[in-house]
Amino acid sequence: MSTGDWVYIGQSVNPIAGLLASVPWAILKLHYPLWLVIVSGPPLAYVQVIVADLLYSALRRLSYVNRLLEKKRSPWVEKLLVSNGSFLTVFIATPLVGPWLVILVMRYANIGQRQVAIPILLALTLVALAIGVLCTTVPSFFS
Repeated sequence: MSTGDWVYIGQSVNPIAGLLASVPWAILKLHYPLWLVIVSGPPLAYVQVIVADLLYSALRRLSYVNRLLEKKRSPWVEKLLVSNGSFLTVFIATPLVGPWLVILVMRYANIGQRQVAIPILLALTLVALAIGVLCTTVPSFFS
């Protein structure tokens, strides 16, 4: 594996830019085919969800964090609990705020990762597809 491949992996996992930076890098600089970026990008970006989930679980083991989180619960969180992590809400929020923040909000609402994994992965796949299509079509307009 080359340095460029490691940059792609690292950027895909990165919670700041993530797929927004890694997909153009892979297609325009590394010349990866679109299908490879769509197959590899979303699972790499999902690593953010796994790490955030593990860190949240570790924090919830601390009693003072538990007391603080229970005290700060709001009606908005209760509404989210009733909807049980609505598919559409999670699907729309994932590209807007990031998968790591979505899973933290869902865990705060006592909704497990299994219940929101599919909408998060589908949203990440749609983002990778949209950016990938743009990266493959737009450069042809300028040549």
